[in-house]
Amino acid sequence: TVMIPLEDLSPSGPWSKLAPDGALAQQFSDRMDSLWKAEPGAELHFRFRGSAASVYDILGPDGGRLEITVDGLVTTANRIDGYCTYWRLARLNVCSGLTPEVIHDVTIRVLPDVLDKGEILFEENRPDLKKNPTKYEGSAWYAGAVFIVGGGVEK
Repeated sequence: TVMIPLEDLSPSGPWSKLAPDGALAQQFSDRMDSLWKAEPGAELHFRFRGSAASVYDILGPDGGRLEITVDGLVTTANRIDGYCTYWRLARLNVCSGLTPEVIHDVTIRVLPDVLDKGEILFEENRPDLKKNPTKYEGSAWYAGAVFIVGGGVEK
């Protein structure tokens, strides 16, 4: 497995690298060298030779929906779940079980979709949404690095 920092993949669109001394980046600094925040319209595109790819990222209350395209096949993934009254480390499974000798093409795009976070949160966590609605605003994606099972990224 090869780990590639996000900055080595030239993300495009509205991405911002979080300050290392900021609260969120500091919280995960022992696990991630850098943390990036992507807003709707941001994209991460890479090509790799290998059998699988994933992204070390963070789920949280302001998480949004991603569109993941691998070799032309499109899926979506939410970066918020029922537990998300706080931010926590996660791993986005981008693709697996691919032919390792082939170069695969991946694009991950942050969608502008407004998620019904009250429906996504577990019932016991919904009071936090009512009490702190601004914490849940937005459709962000926080990512730190891409993991490739195989030969790594192709230029």
